Amino acid sequence: MNYNLPVLLIAIPILFSFLSLILGSFNKILSKIILISVIIFNIISGICIYNSVLKNGNILTVIGNYLPPFGINLISTYTSISFLILLYIVFLVASLIFVSKNDDRADKISSVLLLYLASSTGILLTGDIFNLFVFIEIFSISNIILISIKDKKLSIKGSLKYLIITSIGASLYLFGIGFLYGILGTLNLSEISLNFDNISYFSKVFIFLFFLGSIMAELEVFPFNFWISDSYAGSKNYVNILLSGLSSIVALYIFIRLFLTVFGYPTFISFSYSLPFNVKTLFLTIFGLSVIVNELAALSSKNVKRILGFSSASSLSLILLSLSTGLKNGVMAAMLIAISVIISKPLLFLSSHQIMKGKGEKNLNSFIDGFRRNPLFSILFIIGVFTLVGFPLTPSFWGKFLLFISATEKISYTTLILVIVVFSITIELFYYFRLMHKLFIKDENIKVEKTKNNFVYIFSGILLASIIIFFSVKPYFTQNIVEKTTEDIFDKSGYIKSCLKSGEIDDR
Repeated sequence: MNYNLPVLLIAIPILFSFLSLILGSFNKILSKIILISVIIFNIISGICIYNSVLKNGNILTVIGNYLPPFGINLISTYTSISFLILLYIVFLVASLIFVSKNDDRADKISSVLLLYLASSTGILLTGDIFNLFVFIEIFSISNIILISIKDKKLSIKGSLKYLIITSIGASLYLFGIGFLYGILGTLNLSEISLNFDNISYFSKVFIFLFFLGSIMAELEVFPFNFWISDSYAGSKNYVNILLSGLSSIVALYIFIRLFLTVFGYPTFISFSYSLPFNVKTLFLTIFGLSVIVNELAALSSKNVKRILGFSSASSLSLILLSLSTGLKNGVMAAMLIAISVIISKPLLFLSSHQIMKGKGEKNLNSFIDGFRRNPLFSILFIIGVFTLVGFPLTPSFWGKFLLFISATEKISYTTLILVIVVFSITIELFYYFRLMHKLFIKDENIKVEKTKNNFVYIFSGILLASIIIFFSVKPYFTQNIVEKTTEDIFDKSGYIKSCLKSGEIDDR
């Protein structure tokens, strides 16, 4: 196994991003071929790295022969590679939908999508906090461009809102980096993690607030989620899939790596200081409030894309709430819910697009008689809903069940967590079953014509549904992944050792 392979997961998409522009100017088809080929290369390489991590543990990749904690290095862990493979599957689905469409800007969009792929991969693999900032910025810029592709009022408005909020986040992130570097004199994530306990309590508070504020927009957390309404409603379908599935993976990983691994969130909150600041209380309050606000926003929305967008934000907030417990059961619950959200959300956007095909207004009434018009995607939509809301035996069901268990353990705000989970499930059930009910309402005044489905949509929908069914009927397989991911997240010392082992690369 060549341990330099993780570098290619970033370098190849960046290289072909520029080639896509050059070759695409001669033939738009070439840019699409390049896009799909690069994704397939990344999927195969990602699986190879995953197998190597299973066999040998965390993999350190040193760039430029500058040994850690100096220079740039990549670290492949079980969590990062597992998230990466899920990311590539969602990205493949979105890209297949893109290439099936005729677009005069195919070369330019392919170039942006490849940068999007490279930046999201970089976020999951980078070993230093400044390069994490660089990749987040490329990721955010790519999001802004993709949201505005439709070139309509809503898409432009949504991209501008996203630009404003991410610019504020970038400033806060730079302040946080400067503050950390001034104190510790390093940008390496492992060395920061190793020495973070030596920082004064007040400095830790400021660092927490800087970095939490910087990633609020990516996490779609209230009140930094005002871009959701226009961005989802005004974007193309494949962009919705990226925002709901891929962005969720990236934002979630940033939170896990920064707060749980680097800053040692569970141990930091155990410090006993007579100060009016408690990190666990802060996190539980912010994410709990975000669940409630996003669910109410979804309930009050009439536009289907807005409903799905706010629902996605609520699900991500629920995952963050589970992580904030700082307990093993809470983290396992978060991973189970995350698996459901990452796969089911793209399926919901994909299937709802086909159900509403030919309808001018993408509102609730566009679902009326949907089952007669498009039975296949109506069934796929129902599968996605059952997975997301936590139908028995699905990963989301076990995740929410574990969250109940973790809420009865050693944490404060027990009653609040229980109430929030019950509230979110109830509200979510209501607006999703309202949509499903409309699928079976017959409109006798209109002659029903079955929708002709694109093969790419059929393939993508069945692929996502098959993955959902596989995770549901193979509980031991799912449990194995979740337990290994949880162990990896809590293994802070293992992460530090694998990153600071003097850059030695074992070529077994």
